Amino acid sequence: MRSQAILWILFLYQGFPVTTEFGLFATDDLYKNGVDLGITSFERNEVNETLQKTDKPWLIQFYSSWCGHCQRFAPTFKEFGIRVQGWTDVMGFGVINCAQEYNTQACRDFDIAGYPSLKLFSPHQPASNVGELIRAHDVQSIMNEVTNWIESLERNETGNLLSFAPDLTHFKSANPIDIWKTKDEKYDKAD
Repeated sequence: MRSQAILWILFLYQGFPVTTEFGLFATDDLYKNGVDLGITSFERNEVNETLQKTDKPWLIQFYSSWCGHCQRFAPTFKEFGIRVQGWTDVMGFGVINCAQEYNTQACRDFDIAGYPSLKLFSPHQPASNVGELIRAHDVQSIMNEVTNWIESLERNETGNLLSFAPDLTHFKSANPIDIWKTKDEKYDKAD
């Protein structure tokens, strides 16, 4: 009985949540699908399927409902969801509760080492992609990180789209048709 009282005091002192499920074992979701505007709640393999099939990038928060940091961060992320609600046509925002037993494998698949973890994902990612961790934990910083990442992603994708184009840096001919000729064709013409 005395050891339970000491544990109870320790939990209160460290800021762990006090719930009917006794702190560390609380599994109630901090986010509700459809209630928290702009934020999708994932379960089981939904997050994997979505990230592999999506045409837009995603920001996913991996959290654990028993985590005091996650509970304190939830209002911030909900406010973020409200502020970026108009962005959902170009980017997805989601959460997954790693404390739910049926979600633990999905969280392991993404190498989640601590809570809350915010990870960015490019569209059409293979299952092996674990995302890019961001450290921002206030609304404006998260918005800045996301917009900078999207701009970087767009620059990289534009560069990848143009990778089929020939290298023009050392081109010396005035005739643009010569750009597409192979070396053999150029040598044949030189004869």
